[in-house]
Amino acid sequence: MFLSFDTAPVASGSIAQVHRATLNPDFLAQQQYAVNGIPLPTETAAPRVVAVKVRHPRVDTIITRDFAILRVVADLAGMLPGIKWMRLDESVRQFREPLFEQVDLSREAHNLRIFNHNFAKWRRVSFPKPIEPLVAPSVLVESFEEGVSISTFMQKGDPQVRER
Repeated sequence: MFLSFDTAPVASGSIAQVHRATLNPDFLAQQQYAVNGIPLPTETAAPRVVAVKVRHPRVDTIITRDFAILRVVADLAGMLPGIKWMRLDESVRQFREPLFEQVDLSREAHNLRIFNHNFAKWRRVSFPKPIEPLVAPSVLVESFEEGVSISTFMQKGDPQVRER
């Protein structure tokens, strides 16, 4: 599948880590991928550098356990008269859903497609593009985007960022 794969991650977060790899275009050309019975186009170009985002092992189990603990603590804290009004149990529930959405990397691929569509006319803004069909809940292969992080532009005093 890959001509090369860097075992050291180029980035890592709480849900997944990203590795740089070189995609073998022959691998995709040899596969018979289809969505709803319609064959997907295959790679015929030269090898290209991609980002392989891999979900950390058992992260979904760990998050489930952590939220079970948080729910118990919130329920206990909710019994205290001075804290009951804070509705900590509701805060835990509201925080849980978005975090679980991040665990599914195929959802991230869907969001990247939306970002790419919405920013298609912006020449200086780009997002990684998912490589179909190499998208799954635990692994996402996408284009490797060289660039400058948005946090660079968010620093105070940067003339390219307008204060509101």
